[in-house]
Amino acid sequence: MAKENNDRRNFILMLIFLGLVLISSVLIFDWVMSKESKLEQTEPETFETPEQAYLETKEILFDVSSKINKGIYSLEKINSIKN
Repeated sequence: MAKENNDRRNFILMLIFLGLVLISSVLIFDWVMSKESKLEQTEPETFETPEQAYLETKEILFDVSSKINKGIYSLEKINSIKN
């Protein structure tokens, strides 16, 4: 009789533990997905005009160039030399 109560208690504890793991997994998944959707909302997928896309691309390339090429000519300097 004591063994049956012990087994039943262990089974109930196991169900509670699995339920908590499942609930926490769903909450973590929801939190990650909501953060990702907020990031997607801040950046536009397309631009209204080709000129706007060109200017945005040029700005990003300049930023990358100046970060990667420390000590070497920046993109702005190269553009002024070519012109």
